[in-house]
Amino acid sequence: MGLLRFSVGNFRSIKDIVTLDLSPKLGDASKLTRLTKEITEPVAAIFGPNGSGKSNLLEALQFAHDAIVQSAISWQIPDASPTQPYSPFKLNKEAASQPSFFEFDFTIGETRYLYGFTYGRDGVVEEWLSYVPKRRWSSGFIRNHTKTPEIDWNGSYITKDLQKNLDKIDKRELLLSTALRNNDSPLQEVAHSLVSSFTFLSLGRLTLENQIRQLASFIQKNHFDLDELSLLMQAADTGVKAVSLDEEKIPTRVLRIINGFDTGKATLSNDEAELVTHNLEFTHDGGKNSTFKLSEESAGTLTWLSTAPILLQTLREGTILVVDELDSNLHQKLIEMIITCFTDSTINQHRAQLIFITHNTSIIEHMDDLSLSTETIWFMEKSQNGESSLFSLADFPKHSDAHYEYRYWERQYGALPYLSTAILRGLADAHLQKSEHGFTD
Repeated sequence: MGLLRFSVGNFRSIKDIVTLDLSPKLGDASKLTRLTKEITEPVAAIFGPNGSGKSNLLEALQFAHDAIVQSAISWQIPDASPTQPYSPFKLNKEAASQPSFFEFDFTIGETRYLYGFTYGRDGVVEEWLSYVPKRRWSSGFIRNHTKTPEIDWNGSYITKDLQKNLDKIDKRELLLSTALRNNDSPLQEVAHSLVSSFTFLSLGRLTLENQIRQLASFIQKNHFDLDELSLLMQAADTGVKAVSLDEEKIPTRVLRIINGFDTGKATLSNDEAELVTHNLEFTHDGGKNSTFKLSEESAGTLTWLSTAPILLQTLREGTILVVDELDSNLHQKLIEMIITCFTDSTINQHRAQLIFITHNTSIIEHMDDLSLSTETIWFMEKSQNGESSLFSLADFPKHSDAHYEYRYWERQYGALPYLSTAILRGLADAHLQKSEHGFTD
């Protein structure tokens, strides 16, 4: 699947609809003008001050993804979700009562699809799917909820028998979520492509416990290879030359599974996968007695250890990696290497895509070296009314000799915080005055 665009509106700090466009070359055309790999950008880097709404944009993307996965399952269980997952823009009275808007513009093979929905306090308000079989948009279905659900079907796309089954869906569930579990529905391919194509990482919130859980989850999915892990650690110049496993502390059954001897349906439990993770050993350059346990490694090494296998899998499968705070605990050069993995077509042979948030503005200045264009650099900022806006560096006049990082810091592109040392000075002085008058403990 290739992501062309993602749009969201009335979600948290995002009031008006904003669109992250990864296919600026497509323009207003309906039919793909060229092959997907030729019109999609492999990278979108999002900059902006703290509290500008950057994370809200990625969380909107994850919410829309999770709604397809969960709305027909766990969202139907009252105890599991006592309140509906509804997060409108609350600083405007009218918006606070309106549904949130989510829309994916994407390709499967070389067919273009547009899928979206609006979700309010009581569940799904609207849901739609269109596609371009030849030159023009054709509707797959349009769903509206008033007092009773109404679905306008394309009879040549969905048979009448399937329509009858899908007409019975609850207002809290997406039609595409139900179709995900229906082998007879042509919608299943669309649903499966959407949910299987995204991986979400939040490196800024990645505690040691979460890092272990993340790596354990990867091991649990049978993507575990010690030789590859060793090479990944070497690629990042972590000082680790080999990763091994203390097999004496691992049960025989677990060893058979991770070594590929059990070719049946045997899988590791969560506890078994974490046991494997905790018993990894790291041999560093430096001669004898240079083997360390997981708990002895640095924060940067652990971040790379838990991220690198997912990065590799994304590149191999041609999927989409969404990362909040890519620069958390990772060196500047390592971040540049990750970006290059996506912009270099000899590495990224399956056209995987990377969407990430960062504060590392040197990326802007080294755009050419990283094979990034102005269309791949995005900014978010928040107005005085608390509304987040999204815009691209391509929206500004181009200068052949522009020092982009300098221009950004000079506020020519906006999306910078207005910091006040005066407030901190006043707070510090206030404490000093209290001390002088004996008002402190």
